[in-house]
Amino acid sequence: MKASAKIDPIVTASTGFVGIRLPNHDLARALIEQSGCPIAAPSANKFGHVSPTMASHVENDFKENNVMILDGGKCGFGIESTVLKLEEVEGKTKIMLLRRGGVSEERIIGMAEAAGVDYEYKTISKKHYTDEGDN
Repeated sequence: MKASAKIDPIVTASTGFVGIRLPNHDLARALIEQSGCPIAAPSANKFGHVSPTMASHVENDFKENNVMILDGGKCGFGIESTVLKLEEVEGKTKIMLLRRGGVSEERIIGMAEAAGVDYEYKTISKKHYTDEGDN
């Protein structure tokens, strides 16, 4: 999603884009709602490490760091998040699938159509994401 001028370029790595996570977990959504503000958070695993599916995996990965872990139980998916790039170009929304994950291509297209979005859809990578080197 193209970043607003209100977002500091350090947040966008000077790309003009900002990443937004949409968690599919009641506890994570409650935390966001109760905070009343955006929450900046990195992934719960170190670069190149396997994605965690339980709080104990996060704890093991960051045992030398002083981190707080919000334990909402085991993940529903054991794969990385779906990553999309949305960009408005001449009144049309370009939807680019950058990384496959738990949200299917059919669901993404279905949501765009249900919202009445004039879109163009493109898949950047056909293969399933396995590590940071695959992008």
